[in-house]
Amino acid sequence: MVLACAWRKLAGLVAGLEVLGIAAALTPVMGLALLLGFPKVAYYACEFGWRCCARWILGKADIEWSGVDLPLHENALVLSNHMTAGDWLMLVMLAKAKGMLGVLKFFIKEEAKWIPGIGWGCYALRMVFVSRDWARDKDSIANAFQRLKTSGMPFWLASFLEGTRKTPKKLAASQAYAKKKDLPNLNHLLLPRTKGFVATVQALRNGTIDAVYDVTLFYAGHPPTIFADTIGKIHVHLRRWAVSELPTGDAELHAWCMRIWTEKDELIQQCETQGHFPGPRLDIANDVHVPMLFPE
Repeated sequence: MVLACAWRKLAGLVAGLEVLGIAAALTPVMGLALLLGFPKVAYYACEFGWRCCARWILGKADIEWSGVDLPLHENALVLSNHMTAGDWLMLVMLAKAKGMLGVLKFFIKEEAKWIPGIGWGCYALRMVFVSRDWARDKDSIANAFQRLKTSGMPFWLASFLEGTRKTPKKLAASQAYAKKKDLPNLNHLLLPRTKGFVATVQALRNGTIDAVYDVTLFYAGHPPTIFADTIGKIHVHLRRWAVSELPTGDAELHAWCMRIWTEKDELIQQCETQGHFPGPRLDIANDVHVPMLFPE
């Protein structure tokens, strides 16, 4: 029993180091390709790296997908709750199935760019690094949005709107703030940081993104990480709105986001109670891979 547990942990450590090693090896390829004006090469290299992550870490995971079957090759803002350090892996799996893996971008904490391999690769791919100080981030985010609009390349832009992973201490602080500001009381989620969401939608809504996706994650057991030796069942619920369905004003977008987060909280409560999310089950196999489609 002890030997089996030790072996699983060693296997998880080796797989994690392999992921970091491949990311480090691909980083100069991606950076040089972008510098020389070959973005497709960079994105195919990125796709290969993400696929390695998904295959080694989640290849045999029990994942139940439900909700809306998202279309292929659609530019979108992807919103997700933030439960653990491995949440990004589920967005990688989803992007792989929808033909957007190599062009998946994240809002990432600024200090993450110094993580060997993965952080360097994210920097080379010009992902959006933030310090969570809007006054400080405003100009760099605007520049990142401008690059997305003028590149002519497809993309998914993923955002964990809570800004940090949920912990009991952070949840209590979020609930106290909600009570003080007369905002929704959430039992499973932190309040979303709506200022960044509103700025993103307003900057990218006129022909740059086609839709907003909402991804709700719930882990029934041990969550995935790059060093995990075991993973429990994973539940993922998907929703989609065309950008034309969203409100146009800043205040209305703030209220819309709060409503969506309240609904997410209720979805998680239902999954926790009933053992599954509502809606139809989706057939997204762990090994499915749809190639990217680039404009000519």
